[in-house]
Amino acid sequence: MLASTKSPTSLCAFLAQARKSIEESRQRKEQVTIVTGNQSADLDTLSSSILYAYLASIHPSQPNTKPTDYPVRRYHPLLPISRSDLSLRPEFSAVFRHARINPEDLLTIDDLALSSPPSTSAGLQLDPQQTSWILVDHNKLEGQLGAIYGEKVVGCIDHHEDEGAVPQQRPGGEPRIIEKAGSCTSLVVQYFLDRLHAGGDKIGTEVEARSVSERLEITSDVAKLALAAILIDTNDLQDEHKTRDVDVSAAELLVGVIEGAESKGGEEGLFNQTGLFEEISRAKRDIGSLPLRGILRKDYKEWSESGMKLGMSSVVKPLEFLARKCREERMDSEGRGTETETSAGDELWKAMSGQFMRELGLNVWVVMTAFNAADEEGGEFRRELVVQWVGEKAGMAVMAFVEENAGELGLEEVSMKGTRSAESDGEEQWERRVWKQGNVGASRKQVGPMIRRAMSSGNASRR
Repeated sequence: MLASTKSPTSLCAFLAQARKSIEESRQRKEQVTIVTGNQSADLDTLSSSILYAYLASIHPSQPNTKPTDYPVRRYHPLLPISRSDLSLRPEFSAVFRHARINPEDLLTIDDLALSSPPSTSAGLQLDPQQTSWILVDHNKLEGQLGAIYGEKVVGCIDHHEDEGAVPQQRPGGEPRIIEKAGSCTSLVVQYFLDRLHAGGDKIGTEVEARSVSERLEITSDVAKLALAAILIDTNDLQDEHKTRDVDVSAAELLVGVIEGAESKGGEEGLFNQTGLFEEISRAKRDIGSLPLRGILRKDYKEWSESGMKLGMSSVVKPLEFLARKCREERMDSEGRGTETETSAGDELWKAMSGQFMRELGLNVWVVMTAFNAADEEGGEFRRELVVQWVGEKAGMAVMAFVEENAGELGLEEVSMKGTRSAESDGEEQWERRVWKQGNVGASRKQVGPMIRRAMSSGNASRR
């Protein structure tokens, strides 16, 4: 059974203390454990990192050990984005209201003050030797964090393809769990349930669920945060391609916590799971007020493969929305009253391929759109895929990706009105291919590894 220490008075209080104590630990040279998610910093990353840090801080003993076998750790949830980028995620604001989270209490990348080059640790707010890292919603620490702290990863819980970066044998007794699930948050819930039951007993009646939640000390605020992430990642548990039993059981437990809290407060029967899902979904899709660059950065990941850099942007609107957004921004900046469709398309791709790719140093850039068609078009869920590249080596990797995966992904090549397959902004030339993606069940979680394998397999270099 988990050994419990005194619980924070609220989730908000825990987060505030976690951020404040980072500086205290640095000054005292105390060991800290940081829990962080992937670069896209979506709702599942937010939820799973906070949930793990919260429960591990309340229940610090390791499974199958005596509490004295390991020193008590401080767990700090870290969002791997700058504080200013929180505004790019309108769904966060909706979740913050339900979970009563003050965004100022969140620990972000800014709080680590990564001011020195990746090759050194001088000037960092946290000395790598002072830290241990647990990864959630990914299993390889990438980018500048990876360059500085990558060797300090001691555990992970994830539902993506295994990168093989987290060793099987690790100090400290933290988990290494990489399993299929709609949401990583579900796996975090199950991990702590397994620790509680020492064997992963199933949750049965509502009374039993409440008893378990009380022993785990999951509050209603924590439950709403976790449930929101699970519902968004599984389409309210209705997406047959993503939803697993672990998602359903975790959601049932969390709903029981919320209903139990509302019952105690005299609000029995008021909680609406689908209502929560629809509210967060609407907020996530409400990106019309964001600038084009913000939309492309909102849900973005990148990797390095065979000397090339791959970036992937996921967008919850169709390509025509991005073209319209580009036209509007160009009209605003240049004071134009009208704009042709062709020039709008040209400007869209120049903005995406030129400035964006150069600033991020990308050889290959992928834009994946996922959206519901208009009612008059049947309202069905659709995906589009854009791949752009610079250079012969990157081009051969793209061709290898297409040859190996076009059938599985159901790719139907199309052209975007007003754009060309090869363009230049005067500094360098890039090429592009655009498809409708028939296999709508394949998200970035599947497409990303396909492209990375094509870049790293050596097939491109032999063509």
